[in-house]
Amino acid sequence: MRSRYSAYVFGDSAYLLDTWHPALRPAELERDQEPVATRWLGLRIMRHQCIGPDTSEVEFAARYRIGGGPAQRLHEVSRFERIAGRWLYCDGRFTEPEWPRARADFPSGSFSQTPPAASGDP
Repeated sequence: MRSRYSAYVFGDSAYLLDTWHPALRPAELERDQEPVATRWLGLRIMRHQCIGPDTSEVEFAARYRIGGGPAQRLHEVSRFERIAGRWLYCDGRFTEPEWPRARADFPSGSFSQTPPAASGDP
């Protein structure tokens, strides 16, 4: 999950496609049509849940800003599947946080990153 976030930060489309489940990934990623760049501000992993021996869900929030606009938050629950020892992104659903403290968790516009997950986690 964190490596895919980093790929978004650095615009590494090849890595995003490589870590996407082959049966579910698009042929290519659409580039932003906006002339103003997206700036990623931070990632917070809120929950990780093993669904089965080779399936998992990760709930996260990522903050970003487009151009000089206000910061926005993307909140998603993503599904991953392990194939040949690699965790691959399947899909995700956008959601609102189940906890009402989104602003309180990130005072003054800050956004902290949780400690790295144990190796082998998506």
